[in-house]
Amino acid sequence: MRAFRHFWSSSPPRTSSDNKYEEERLNDHVYEIQAVESPHAEVVFFHGLPMDLSDASNAFWKTWTQWGTDKFWPKTMLPVYLNEGNQGPGFDIRVLAVTYDSRSNIPSDIGVAGTNDYLLSENLVKNLILNPKARVAGVGQGYDVPVILVGHDLGGILIKQLILYVENELHALDEGEEKEKLTKFLTNLTSVFFYSTPHNGSAAIEKLMNKIPADNRSPLLTFMTVLGKEMARVNARFTEYRRPMLNERPRFKTFAINAAFRTTLDGIFDKEEVCPEGTARLDIDQYYTVQANHYQVCQPKAMHSNSMTNLGTNIIEVVNEIRSRVAAEQELERLERLRAFGKELAESNNHTEPGRETGPLR
Repeated sequence: MRAFRHFWSSSPPRTSSDNKYEEERLNDHVYEIQAVESPHAEVVFFHGLPMDLSDASNAFWKTWTQWGTDKFWPKTMLPVYLNEGNQGPGFDIRVLAVTYDSRSNIPSDIGVAGTNDYLLSENLVKNLILNPKARVAGVGQGYDVPVILVGHDLGGILIKQLILYVENELHALDEGEEKEKLTKFLTNLTSVFFYSTPHNGSAAIEKLMNKIPADNRSPLLTFMTVLGKEMARVNARFTEYRRPMLNERPRFKTFAINAAFRTTLDGIFDKEEVCPEGTARLDIDQYYTVQANHYQVCQPKAMHSNSMTNLGTNIIEVVNEIRSRVAAEQELERLERLRAFGKELAESNNHTEPGRETGPLR
């Protein structure tokens, strides 16, 4: 069994404003924003490039705030939507947020080693799935508890890298606890949501990348290069894993929530189409657009904004599908028990004890 390395911290440096969710921090990379004892689903959020290119310390929650507020909608709005008008069993979700150093411009005194994509995936797997410590994330380890991964731009690409890393580790590891955990994670993975993720690169981000000195430029930005070779390799492997046979049902579903408006951000974007439809649609089962720009696409304005309801609807569908399957399995077991009982009863009624005759009924 291979030991996981941990040469550096790939999480962003903390600031005093991190105290908002400091108590929810499980480890270097994971915050458990909403914990429930017996969740019906686990939803994990991966932020992308921060609006402040040199500070990603709060991107894990600021990316997913309700428009015009500092409310983290996966905790304040999504659970309410899931149970709105519900007359049957409720929907309790566990909500986690991943943090990592997604800064485009890395200070020279820190260096870019912490943004190596392979080692970042390795650390995320360790902290999100395998960590044996008491305060453990342990995502994907529940029985019939679906996992939904949600990523914004670079976060969506990181999700792909994470899934491929786990799949690769399954072939490399010997039988044991780690392999069992990774297998459970992939088995429970049902959906991936990509919010404005440029799978084939982004001309706007590539232009931004070229403005950053090479010594300060995050290596992760290479995955945003238009028609880049590295991302082409990731896309091909991801599609091959998700759909091993083209005519068969995919291992999990993919969804795209893309921005309909161009993005303007002082000194960064000037009316740019950061994620064109063509690059957002790659290997996507269901595609949606939201009347928002590249950053607002993650910030619903109200309870029934499409940027949140599409995710919420999928959670409801996935959980209800599992409930229906479990109910059908239980009904089948009940019928099998009845048949077995009936067979035993019939055999008992037909049995005659030795030396005893059965007389006519009176």
